[in-house]
Amino acid sequence: MSKEGFFCHTRQAFAPGEMLRFLLLLPSTATVSESAKGTGLQGTAEVIRVLAHAADGDFSIACRLSGYRVITNIDLASEEMSAALSEPGQFEAWLDREP
Repeated sequence: MSKEGFFCHTRQAFAPGEMLRFLLLLPSTATVSESAKGTGLQGTAEVIRVLAHAADGDFSIACRLSGYRVITNIDLASEEMSAALSEPGQFEAWLDREP
């Protein structure tokens, strides 16, 4: 991760030039009582490079940030977050919600 973009691994194929929406959860230095809270970056990015891994069918992608916002106090242990990350279509709905 840099101020201009990020590199990550995915099981989904993307093409250079494709725009994607993302949520990056950042490591926390929280105390035990705050450990279920997190900070993240939510935004859009352009895929600028794709590497296919033939052995496992996964991909690595380099993305250039086109816009983002910082979200604080994300409740990582909430049912809403669990559903957003595990149920089809729910992540997009979570991203669309108002800050």
